[in-house]
Amino acid sequence: MQEGWVPAIRVHDLRHSCATLLFTQGTEAATVQRILRHSSISVTTGVYVEVIECVKRDHGRPARTWRG
Repeated sequence: MQEGWVPAIRVHDLRHSCATLLFTQGTEAATVQRILRHSSISVTTGVYVEVIECVKRDHGRPARTWRG
């Protein structure tokens, strides 16, 4: 790797990261839908079903930290 090399990040990747962070912070699916401007709640919940299930499964456990 060259010094200063930065991987290409698409806008879509940033949207996905934003939605994932919102869900892990407990934001309602309808709110995430409005922020991302999805056409329906089923689009939002369909795309992020794995994130939503993980959040539900981890509910009540201590929050994960960036360091592990």
